[in-house]
Amino acid sequence: MYICFDASKRGLLAGCRPLIGLDGCFLKGYYGGTLLAAVTQDPTHAFYVIAYGVVERETKDNWSWLLRMLLEDIGDPREHGWEFISDMQKFNAAIVKYRARPIINMLEEIGLYLMRKMNSNRNQIARYRGPITPTAQSKLEIAKRDSHKWHALWARDPELAKFQVQHIYSSNHQHVVDLKMSTCSCREWDLCGIPCKHAVACMHSVGIDAEKHVNPCHSRETWDRIYAPYIAPLRGKDQWMKSSAKPVEAPRFAKGNDVPQNPYKFKRKYKEIQCGRCGEREHNVKRCKGTLSNDKQRKKAKTDTSPQNASAL
Repeated sequence: MYICFDASKRGLLAGCRPLIGLDGCFLKGYYGGTLLAAVTQDPTHAFYVIAYGVVERETKDNWSWLLRMLLEDIGDPREHGWEFISDMQKFNAAIVKYRARPIINMLEEIGLYLMRKMNSNRNQIARYRGPITPTAQSKLEIAKRDSHKWHALWARDPELAKFQVQHIYSSNHQHVVDLKMSTCSCREWDLCGIPCKHAVACMHSVGIDAEKHVNPCHSRETWDRIYAPYIAPLRGKDQWMKSSAKPVEAPRFAKGNDVPQNPYKFKRKYKEIQCGRCGEREHNVKRCKGTLSNDKQRKKAKTDTSPQNASAL
């Protein structure tokens, strides 16, 4: 079963990062199974769920199926520049309380969770008045604070873009900044889209507002566009339309740990019992009706004939 809400797809295309994380987690319901998910990050670095699906187990074929369905919804990677990574653990932590429920109920709960999360972001956006997101603004303020330790020297190019930046206490530490290309030799600005302390020092030296050089992906406008779409509400099961299609069958049990078990009842594992008197198995000393084992008899005889016992006699 594969689910991709139209609101999630539109939000992704509106400005989320093109880096998509893939991860899976085991389900703890009666039939077991695995939940596969594709997530990304919004401008505040919070995870953003794109699509998810339920499969029997995490295999290459099932991942191929999920990716085919996903790309049909979000478009060709060559056109949009999608990149994929694995093991996005944040999504697992968010849905851990739903994993033990029946599959349909779990999927409904995840949908409600995403609705609440989107509403929370919309409320936060409505209250916020800055030009860039709170996360980006916080990072930029740190760069502004640290920029006072750097001295910027303009190369006097006609575009007012190229600078050499040197630490005020060490001439060995210096970088090259290009304001037009939004790059710095430290690579921090290039990677995150937020001016680094070296770039901020250059902007301050010529009276340029650092917020205007933050990448548009961190803007409040982009943040608003991502969460503008909404997930449509659903009717209850008693109002679902009747279908003439064949009913969905329950998942097949798999061997090993995939066989459903009651999580509240576990069989205690005992070691094999061996009698300490006769040496036989499957009973203990209290229930023993036999005689001492040969080893026990030899030890007892040796104890009786020891010099200490002989002197006592």
